[in-house]
Amino acid sequence: MSATLKKSYTNRKVVQARNVVGLLEGSDPKLKDEYVLVSAHYDHLGVVGGRTQFGADDNSSGVAALLEIARAFAESPAKPRRSILFVSFDSEEAGLLGSFYYGRHPALPLDKAAAVLNMDMIGRNEDTATWKLTPEYTAQSVNLVGTLYSPTLRRIAEHQNDKLHLNLDFKTDTEDKEEWFARSDQYVFATQGIPVLLFNTGEHPDYHTGNDTWDRLNYPKLEKIARLVFLVAADLANRDARPEFESH
Repeated sequence: MSATLKKSYTNRKVVQARNVVGLLEGSDPKLKDEYVLVSAHYDHLGVVGGRTQFGADDNSSGVAALLEIARAFAESPAKPRRSILFVSFDSEEAGLLGSFYYGRHPALPLDKAAAVLNMDMIGRNEDTATWKLTPEYTAQSVNLVGTLYSPTLRRIAEHQNDKLHLNLDFKTDTEDKEEWFARSDQYVFATQGIPVLLFNTGEHPDYHTGNDTWDRLNYPKLEKIARLVFLVAADLANRDARPEFESH
């Protein structure tokens, strides 16, 4: 007995998008061909139903941090041993289209990527019925998604956080109820066996609404998270060995 299946696609369209890429070359002759990729998507929903979706948290917060991290590396007199690749992806909201395209057409070989650090929504306090979290906790918390597949990344983040005292939340290592691991651009690189880490402050009632505005961001926490990403990136860029990726 045999069966034949066919799949048809309707409403296909071409999406015009641009990823923005910048490179800081490493200083070590043996390691500069390897790199740490630091990213944040810059697209949002635009105008929906006649109302502007501002996207201050999703994801202007991540893009602002990306720019400041790039500035800090560029202005530092001590250059990292590995290169740092800064990427701002387009069309994340359309289904990770920008990062999936990049995965097929990378600016640098993917096998030279030591790790990917992605920032998506890092400016608010988590406020969702999915998790029972106190306001006191979430005011200083950040979710770190992806460490289940790279314990070394978790250890690095915990060590660098000794200077910042954020509440590092690894709950997705146990149960990823909101599927953050596959919801943002780091997922594309994880499918290639590259260690990834998503920095994210969780959902809130203004997520994907016109109320996601600049005045509702937690700026002191946003600054701390940006500093943490910088420190983790610098650690990864300067250590002798690359972190591992453990499949489960």
